[in-house]
Amino acid sequence: MSTKTNKKKNSRDTYRTLFELSTLFSSSISYNDVLKTIFHSLVDLLSAEAGSLWLVDENQKEVVCVHALSPRGVYIEGYRMPLEYGIVGNCVTTKEPEVITDVRDDPRFYKQVDKESGFTTRSMLCIPLIWEDKVVGALQVLNKKNPDEKFTREDLEMLGPLSRNAALAIENAVLYEKKKRKERVSKELELSSRFQRSLLPRPSYHAGKIKVEMLSVPSYELCGDFYDLIPLGEGRFAFLIADVSGKGMPAGIFATLAKGTLWTLTMHHKDPAKILEEANEILIKSTGDKMFVTVFLCVIDSGTKMMRYATGGHNPALLFRKGQAPVELKATGLPLGAFSGYPFEEKTFQLKPGDLFVMYTDGATESRSIAQDELGTEGFIKIIQPDKKEDLRERLKRVTKEINKFAGNQPQHDDITLAALQVEK
Repeated sequence: MSTKTNKKKNSRDTYRTLFELSTLFSSSISYNDVLKTIFHSLVDLLSAEAGSLWLVDENQKEVVCVHALSPRGVYIEGYRMPLEYGIVGNCVTTKEPEVITDVRDDPRFYKQVDKESGFTTRSMLCIPLIWEDKVVGALQVLNKKNPDEKFTREDLEMLGPLSRNAALAIENAVLYEKKKRKERVSKELELSSRFQRSLLPRPSYHAGKIKVEMLSVPSYELCGDFYDLIPLGEGRFAFLIADVSGKGMPAGIFATLAKGTLWTLTMHHKDPAKILEEANEILIKSTGDKMFVTVFLCVIDSGTKMMRYATGGHNPALLFRKGQAPVELKATGLPLGAFSGYPFEEKTFQLKPGDLFVMYTDGATESRSIAQDELGTEGFIKIIQPDKKEDLRERLKRVTKEINKFAGNQPQHDDITLAALQVEK
């Protein structure tokens, strides 16, 4: 076949390949399928014996082989190489294509890949995949199938428009993959949030003359705050509120673990301090003190109105009694999961008709205005308006609305959880 005929054939093959790649731009096929299609099309076009497609890992400052076409038994997919190594690394760094007719004469040739794969590289063509001045990777083809032939500048020129289109197709595929991953993560978070909410008790509870209401407003899909109410029989019940360190998914997962631990121990122990002590040891063994949770736990007898409580580093609870200043209920104790072997103090308090008892997480008091003024405990007490006659549930709803109003309706920076108890007259 004449040289002129060969050129016509190469031209037809080039345009056909270019057309095939252009159909990938608007396709929604998977990222891996795009890479394979691009790679096989270009290697076939050049009648190469082998080839590899490398993508840039910007975080690791490396190039990684994502696809390879080579003789049976030679496998280099997943191979990583620092950007400063080899002809591929140089091609990506300089954004310049390379035609190497004999790699033995090039000191940049990284022999380690051949050594580990068992393949013998004679000649090489390497071209960067660039889109909008960004190098997304490089295509490397090795050895013409005909051992008497070498790669030429003509091969390089033929790959020019193809490499640009390949880079665009890869960039589009990456964006499509990120979109799918984001949608999947969003769906998983939504399902996790539903599951987490399903673990919470009903927000309203009534035992004798005591009414309880609980409300939580998460700042993320998964909440690091939680509350619980556990009936213990004979008119007794455990009532708690907790706040996990951190935010988002890690806090949400740890909150689920902590809630389950406290629930189990509360069913087996009567003493709040003992419950926190054992929960602390379990959480330390489970997480290795990487996370912690503050807790305010009380056990209440609805008949005698006697409340026993202990706290693990949580905000003091507030007791409102008509005609008296608000009282902060405190006890000594560190957050659960922070330090092993630490004792927890237990206290008792006699509830009376008309009392309003409120537990809260720091998302309520640490809310900030647009001027960056913190609401604080005093501001929170004013918002509660203990002397105002209103349904307990409606009071909690109003309080959360007024906290958001104080913040100027800015995005909520932390979970807000409230748990309140009122003794009927």
